[in-house]
Amino acid sequence: MYSIITGLVGMVASLMAKQDLFLDPFQRSLVLEGQMILGLLVVPFAGVLADRFMKRRPALLAAIQGVCTLGIGCLVLALGLFPSVPVYIAVNLLFSMIAGVQVPAFIILITQVLPARHRGVGLQLTAPFQLAGGVLSPALLALTDGMPLRYTLISLVPVVVVAGLIQFTAMRSVAGDIRASREMA
Repeated sequence: MYSIITGLVGMVASLMAKQDLFLDPFQRSLVLEGQMILGLLVVPFAGVLADRFMKRRPALLAAIQGVCTLGIGCLVLALGLFPSVPVYIAVNLLFSMIAGVQVPAFIILITQVLPARHRGVGLQLTAPFQLAGGVLSPALLALTDGMPLRYTLISLVPVVVVAGLIQFTAMRSVAGDIRASREMA
């Protein structure tokens, strides 16, 4: 779910910045530069925190993933309800920070639960969903053609909420899987 929606949200937000907010390519690239810088700053801290949570309370990593995904839903909703340049900038910068928090937690969970021979397969399994998000993007835009892009963003919020709730349901199994993998080691 998460892999499918991130491409759609990014694409629609970018189109919105051009069509509705009238940002030129240079202005949009400045926002992307800010995203990259913030993402790079957040990842090292998020990695340390994810490692500490893994040692003490592994279920919290699944909770963090869920909270972050619901946070993305709130950001998408905010941009859909209040489309403006300052909101667009804030949403994109916060989105990159949230992604910077989620990536280390995701990788740490995979490395702790999946044996080495299956990790690559697990990571490769996200690719079809990312491709599905890419394929669905034109279909979504065709379905919403004529509708303001802000409503397209708002229509994605329920999907983001479902993705966050799925991550929350993993809390108990993550803790059990981590315990079982530690006992086997």
